[in-house]
Amino acid sequence: MLLVFLGGFIGVAGSVVATVVGYVLEGRRHQRRLEFEKTLEKERVRREDYAAAMRYHKTRESLRGCDLAHQDLIEASLTEADLQGADLTGSELIGADLKQANLSGAQLRGADLSFVDLEWAKLWSADLREVNLTSASLRGAGLWGSDLRGANLDGAFLENAELWAANLEGANLRAARLEGASLRGTVMPEGWVDIVASRPADVEE
Repeated sequence: MLLVFLGGFIGVAGSVVATVVGYVLEGRRHQRRLEFEKTLEKERVRREDYAAAMRYHKTRESLRGCDLAHQDLIEASLTEADLQGADLTGSELIGADLKQANLSGAQLRGADLSFVDLEWAKLWSADLREVNLTSASLRGAGLWGSDLRGANLDGAFLENAELWAANLEGANLRAARLEGASLRGTVMPEGWVDIVASRPADVEE
Protein backbone atom coordinates (compact mmCIF):
# COMPACT_ATOMS: atom_id res chain seq x y z
CA MET A 1 0.00 0.00 0.00
CA LEU A 2 2.79 2.39 1.00
CA LEU A 3 4.73 1.54 -2.15
CA VAL A 4 1.68 2.25 -4.27
CA PHE A 5 1.22 5.60 -2.52
CA LEU A 6 4.86 6.53 -2.92
CA GLY A 7 4.78 5.52 -6.54
CA GLY A 8 1.77 7.71 -7.16
CA PHE A 9 3.34 10.62 -5.29
CA ILE A 10 6.56 10.34 -7.27
CA GLY A 11 4.57 10.19 -10.49
CA VAL A 12 2.63 13.35 -9.59
CA ALA A 13 5.81 15.12 -8.49
CA GLY A 14 7.53 14.13 -11.70
CA SER A 15 4.62 15.49 -13.70
CA VAL A 16 4.71 18.78 -11.78
CA VAL A 17 8.47 19.10 -12.29
CA ALA A 18 8.11 18.38 -15.99
CA THR A 19 5.38 21.02 -16.26
CA VAL A 20 7.51 23.62 -14.44
CA VAL A 21 10.54 22.82 -16.58
CA GLY A 22 8.36 23.11 -19.67
CA TYR A 23 7.15 26.55 -18.58
CA VAL A 24 10.72 27.68 -17.87
CA LEU A 25 11.98 26.47 -21.24
CA GLU A 26 9.05 28.06 -23.04
CA GLY A 27 9.73 31.32 -21.20
CA ARG A 28 13.35 31.23 -22.29
CA ARG A 29 12.36 30.49 -25.89
CA HIS A 30 9.90 33.39 -25.80
CA GLN A 31 12.60 35.72 -24.42
CA ARG A 32 15.02 34.67 -27.17
CA ARG A 33 12.34 35.28 -29.81
CA LEU A 34 11.75 38.77 -28.42
CA GLU A 35 15.48 39.52 -28.41
CA PHE A 36 15.81 38.26 -31.98
CA GLU A 37 12.86 40.39 -33.11
CA LYS A 38 14.42 43.45 -31.44
CA THR A 39 17.71 42.75 -33.25
CA LEU A 40 15.89 42.46 -36.58
CA GLU A 41 14.03 45.72 -35.92
CA LYS A 42 17.25 47.53 -35.00
CA GLU A 43 18.94 46.34 -38.19
CA ARG A 44 15.89 47.36 -40.24
CA VAL A 45 16.05 50.85 -38.74
CA ARG A 46 19.79 51.02 -39.45
CA ARG A 47 19.22 50.07 -43.10
CA GLU A 48 16.47 52.67 -43.44
CA ASP A 49 18.63 55.36 -41.80
CA TYR A 50 21.52 54.53 -44.13
CA ALA A 51 19.23 54.63 -47.17
CA ALA A 52 17.87 57.99 -46.04
CA ALA A 53 21.39 59.37 -45.68
CA MET A 54 22.35 58.12 -49.14
CA ARG A 55 19.43 59.86 -50.83
CA TYR A 56 19.42 62.95 -48.60
CA HIS A 57 20.49 65.38 -51.30
CA LYS A 58 17.38 64.39 -53.27
CA THR A 59 14.75 64.07 -50.54
CA ARG A 60 15.99 66.49 -47.84
CA GLU A 61 14.25 64.37 -45.17
CA SER A 62 15.40 64.72 -41.57
CA LEU A 63 18.20 62.48 -40.33
CA ARG A 64 17.82 63.60 -36.72
CA GLY A 65 18.68 60.80 -34.30
CA CYS A 66 19.52 58.34 -37.08
CA ASP A 67 21.67 55.29 -36.35
CA LEU A 68 24.51 55.55 -38.84
CA ALA A 69 27.26 54.01 -36.74
CA HIS A 70 30.09 52.30 -38.64
CA GLN A 71 28.57 53.14 -42.04
CA ASP A 72 30.27 53.96 -45.35
CA LEU A 73 29.33 57.58 -46.06
CA ILE A 74 32.42 58.47 -48.09
CA GLU A 75 31.82 61.61 -50.20
CA ALA A 76 28.17 61.67 -49.14
CA SER A 77 26.25 64.83 -50.03
CA LEU A 78 24.75 66.02 -46.73
CA THR A 79 24.72 69.80 -47.12
CA GLU A 80 22.45 71.41 -44.49
CA ALA A 81 21.48 67.97 -43.19
CA ASP A 82 19.72 67.77 -39.82
CA LEU A 83 21.83 65.19 -37.98
CA GLN A 84 21.16 66.37 -34.45
CA GLY A 85 21.77 63.55 -32.00
CA ALA A 86 22.66 61.11 -34.79
CA ASP A 87 24.97 58.18 -34.05
CA LEU A 88 27.89 58.26 -36.49
CA THR A 89 30.33 56.42 -34.26
CA GLY A 90 33.18 54.93 -36.29
CA SER A 91 31.63 55.89 -39.65
CA GLU A 92 33.67 56.76 -42.74
CA LEU A 93 32.80 60.24 -44.01
CA ILE A 94 35.98 60.94 -45.96
CA GLY A 95 35.43 63.86 -48.32
CA ALA A 96 31.75 64.20 -47.40
CA ASP A 97 29.94 67.50 -47.93
CA LEU A 98 28.45 68.62 -44.61
CA LYS A 99 28.42 72.36 -45.15
CA GLN A 100 25.99 74.06 -42.74
CA ALA A 101 24.85 70.67 -41.42
CA ASN A 102 23.52 70.48 -37.87
CA LEU A 103 25.41 67.83 -35.90
CA SER A 104 24.69 69.19 -32.45
CA GLY A 105 24.82 66.42 -29.87
CA ALA A 106 25.87 63.87 -32.49
CA GLN A 107 28.04 60.89 -31.59
CA LEU A 108 31.08 60.78 -33.89
CA ARG A 109 33.71 59.08 -31.77
CA GLY A 110 36.38 57.39 -33.90
CA ALA A 111 34.80 58.50 -37.19
CA ASP A 112 36.96 59.33 -40.23
CA LEU A 113 36.16 62.91 -41.27
CA SER A 114 39.35 63.58 -43.18
CA PHE A 115 38.97 66.09 -46.03
CA VAL A 116 35.32 66.64 -45.06
CA ASP A 117 33.65 70.01 -45.64
CA LEU A 118 32.07 71.22 -42.38
CA GLU A 119 32.12 74.94 -43.08
CA TRP A 120 29.58 76.79 -40.91
CA ALA A 121 28.28 73.50 -39.54
CA LYS A 122 26.87 73.25 -36.00
CA LEU A 123 28.63 70.73 -33.78
CA TRP A 124 27.54 72.01 -30.39
CA SER A 125 28.27 69.47 -27.63
CA ALA A 126 29.16 66.83 -30.23
CA ASP A 127 31.25 63.81 -29.26
CA LEU A 128 34.31 64.09 -31.51
CA ARG A 129 36.74 62.06 -29.46
CA GLU A 130 39.49 60.39 -31.49
CA VAL A 131 37.96 61.65 -34.74
CA ASN A 132 40.17 61.97 -37.81
CA LEU A 133 39.74 65.53 -39.12
CA THR A 134 42.93 65.65 -41.18
CA SER A 135 42.74 68.53 -43.68
CA ALA A 136 39.05 69.00 -42.88
CA SER A 137 37.46 72.40 -43.45
CA LEU A 138 35.76 73.73 -40.31
CA ARG A 139 35.78 77.42 -41.20
CA GLY A 140 33.11 79.23 -39.19
CA ALA A 141 31.90 75.99 -37.60
CA GLY A 142 30.23 76.11 -34.19
CA LEU A 143 31.98 73.70 -31.83
CA TRP A 144 30.73 75.07 -28.51
CA GLY A 145 31.23 72.53 -25.75
CA SER A 146 32.30 69.79 -28.16
CA ASP A 147 34.57 66.98 -27.00
CA LEU A 148 37.62 66.76 -29.28
CA ARG A 149 39.93 64.86 -26.96
CA GLY A 150 42.45 62.84 -28.95
CA ALA A 151 41.14 64.15 -32.28
CA ASN A 152 43.50 64.44 -35.25
CA LEU A 153 43.22 67.97 -36.67
CA ASP A 154 46.45 67.88 -38.65
CA GLY A 155 46.18 70.51 -41.37
CA ALA A 156 42.56 71.31 -40.49
CA PHE A 157 41.10 74.70 -41.43
CA LEU A 158 39.52 76.23 -38.32
CA GLU A 159 39.50 79.90 -39.29
CA ASN A 160 36.73 81.78 -37.44
CA ALA A 161 35.53 78.57 -35.82
CA GLU A 162 33.79 78.92 -32.45
CA LEU A 163 35.50 76.59 -29.99
CA TRP A 164 34.15 78.08 -26.78
CA ALA A 165 34.42 75.60 -23.88
CA ALA A 166 35.49 72.82 -26.25
CA ASN A 167 37.92 70.19 -24.99
CA LEU A 168 40.94 69.52 -27.25
CA GLU A 169 43.06 67.75 -24.67
CA GLY A 170 45.49 65.43 -26.45
CA ALA A 171 44.33 66.59 -29.89
CA ASN A 172 46.79 66.90 -32.78
CA LEU A 173 46.75 70.48 -34.12
CA ARG A 174 49.88 70.26 -36.23
CA ALA A 175 49.62 72.64 -39.19
CA ALA A 176 46.06 73.59 -38.23
CA ARG A 177 44.90 77.10 -39.13
CA LEU A 178 43.14 79.00 -36.35
CA GLU A 179 43.02 82.63 -37.50
CA GLY A 180 39.99 84.33 -35.97
CA ALA A 181 38.95 81.26 -34.01
CA SER A 182 37.21 81.81 -30.65
CA LEU A 183 39.01 79.94 -27.86
CA ARG A 184 37.26 81.30 -24.78
CA GLY A 185 37.27 78.60 -22.09
CA THR A 186 38.75 76.08 -24.52
CA VAL A 187 40.98 73.30 -23.20
CA MET A 188 43.94 73.19 -25.59
CA PRO A 189 46.61 70.48 -25.96
CA GLU A 190 50.01 71.12 -24.45
CA GLY A 191 52.43 72.93 -26.75
CA TRP A 192 49.82 73.69 -29.40
CA VAL A 193 51.06 77.25 -30.03
CA ASP A 194 54.34 75.92 -31.41
CA ILE A 195 52.87 73.51 -33.97
CA VAL A 196 49.84 75.23 -35.53
CA ALA A 197 50.13 76.96 -38.89
CA SER A 198 48.35 80.03 -37.54
CA ARG A 199 46.51 81.06 -34.38
CA PRO A 200 44.15 83.78 -33.15
CA ALA A 201 45.80 87.17 -32.81
CA ASP A 202 44.84 87.52 -29.13
CA VAL A 203 46.59 84.32 -28.00
CA GLU A 204 49.72 84.98 -25.97
CA GLU A 205 53.03 83.33 -26.78
